[in-house]
Formats: sequence, structure tokens, C-alpha cells
Amino acid sequence: MKRTLLLSILTATLILGACNSNADKAAKEKQDSIKAAASADSLLQDALKSDTLSHDTLKAKKDTVKADTSKK
Repeated sequence: MKRTLLLSILTATLILGACNSNADKAAKEKQDSIKAAASADSLLQDALKSDTLSHDTLKAKKDTVKADTSKK
């Protein structure tokens, strides 16, 4: 009887330990974090590639400088 009770308690402890594993939770959170960072980086790269405003601004500044120097 004592042996059965002891084995039942040991089995229950092992099952609860396996179900509530913090290592699994931490690994999943790390993977989610990596996915979120990769997604944000991808969005940033796409925004930088399609950002023509900065290129247009630089071109406008060059044209303004050329126009100012030609007036002198």
C-alpha cells in the first residue's frame, strides 16, 4: 500500500513537472520574440527600399543648390 502511494505521488510529480516546464515556455517565448524581430526588420527594410521621399529631398536640395549657384 505504501509503495503504491509513493509511486502514485512520484508519478503525479513527474507529470506536473513535465506539463509546467518553464524551459518549454521560455523557448517558445524566445522563438516568438525572434519571429517578431524578424518581422519588424523585414518591414523596416521594405520601408527603406520604398522610401523615395528621402531620395527626392536630396535631389531637390541638389537642384536648389545648382539654381542658386547659376544665379550668381
